[in-house]
Amino acid sequence: MKIKKCRSCSFKDLVLILSLGKQYLSDFVKSNKKPKAFPLNIVLCKNCKLVQLDYTSPSKYLYTERYGYKSGINQTMKDELSNIVKKSLEKIKKSKKELIAIDIGANDGTLLSYYPKEVYRVAVEPIKKFANESKKYSNKVVNDFFNFKSFDKNVKKKADIITVISCFYDMENPNKFIEDMKKIMNEDAVVVIQQNYLVEMLNKNAFDNIVHEHLEYYSLLSLNNLLQKHGLEVFDVEIRELNGGSFRTFIANKGQRKITKRVLKMQQTEKRMKLDNKDTYVKFAKRIKENKIKVLSTIRKIVKDKKRIYLYGASTRGNTLLQYFELSKNLISYAVERNPEKWGKKIASVGIPIISEEQARKDNPEYMLVLPWFFKKEFLKREANYLKTGGHFIFPLPKLDVI
Repeated sequence: MKIKKCRSCSFKDLVLILSLGKQYLSDFVKSNKKPKAFPLNIVLCKNCKLVQLDYTSPSKYLYTERYGYKSGINQTMKDELSNIVKKSLEKIKKSKKELIAIDIGANDGTLLSYYPKEVYRVAVEPIKKFANESKKYSNKVVNDFFNFKSFDKNVKKKADIITVISCFYDMENPNKFIEDMKKIMNEDAVVVIQQNYLVEMLNKNAFDNIVHEHLEYYSLLSLNNLLQKHGLEVFDVEIRELNGGSFRTFIANKGQRKITKRVLKMQQTEKRMKLDNKDTYVKFAKRIKENKIKVLSTIRKIVKDKKRIYLYGASTRGNTLLQYFELSKNLISYAVERNPEKWGKKIASVGIPIISEEQARKDNPEYMLVLPWFFKKEFLKREANYLKTGGHFIFPLPKLDVI
């Protein structure tokens, strides 16, 4: 459904800043059937400066039991989740036995596994298979999208720490989410929201952040504009390398915590970036188009030279890149994936078959195009032997890099 007003402030003046066209949803299937396709356009709210999709795809097609992302598979992600728990605990003065920690969008429970066992841990997770997995790390699991009514019925406790990792940007109604979240916060509670950061997305040309699930693309400015309506504010912030550039915001009731210099510094950086100016995004779109031409011509040349290219990582967000760059099974032979649940399936939008890392090592393709390009250091280390024996990695972003 196309939106008529801003999801954050209800302002109706929304300016189109980038169109990636109508794209197929991300899915991994055994059949040749294509998934549903919906528009991928981002608009800027001229009032609160929130960048957002101008179309909401039906959630029944997005959050199925086939949902592909799993936290516990990638070591970089596990380290990040462990660090979130460590930093969160540092900001709370209560003893561990008194603490109640809630993870909204808990996935397989990896984040909760890093809390000391004496902390009372609650997982909120709508996808049943992940809710079941998170039971081993939780005192309580709520198998539902977060809302106060469902939470209160199942838990009846208030939180000291609430973590919302890589899912806040999925909210069709972020005001309702925050309103409900505030009802379960203790007065001195800390909320940690970590998500893709608009500034990093622009700086790193990370247009593959733009997927049907991610309805909003927050800056510190647009996030604080939203929070302040509910008596909350960001008191500390960290830039993280994860997912091509994220920001971790520490949030509390207004006036409860001292605002750090990091917050003030980020506010100044955003002013210099002119995030309220359409020209900033026009330049971003131009860079993406130029990079597409370079990547596509490089791949076509490799294929013309009778060399094989596999995808490294059948990632959900890679779906946007594959479609926009016009990469299909005609150019890419296979996708290599660690998650065994995807083996034997295809990337539905482009028809590329998915195989295991073990099979790929036997095949030994000449080139691998890395979809999760932001894990570059980890992948180069992990696949040092492949590179030593003549293999090559193609990193498509932030700009084309063939190693």
